[in-house]
Amino acid sequence: MLDAPRNKAASSYGREIPIRIDTPDAGWSVQIEGVYLKDGKTIVHAALTRTSHMAAQVVTTVTDSIVVDLPESIAMDYCISCKTWDWGNATLLTSTQNQN
Repeated sequence: MLDAPRNKAASSYGREIPIRIDTPDAGWSVQIEGVYLKDGKTIVHAALTRTSHMAAQVVTTVTDSIVVDLPESIAMDYCISCKTWDWGNATLLTSTQNQN
């Protein structure tokens, strides 16, 4: 797994890897668990979790990001665990999209 501090700015350490996913309600959150290099590919693993408390029943977008020491030219594959619904896709946010 690559070293991925959450408290350093992308410009001072490396490449920001953000993720955004639509969830069925406001009780969900996403966290990037790790970034792995395997057979020349970079795999970003993120896990979804849901609170046990009541949550607003409205489609909600959840996000997370980390910074890793990788060049911008390397493509990312995503593995998202604990997704229990069959619609929507995870979206990679570029740093330009992230500023809006």
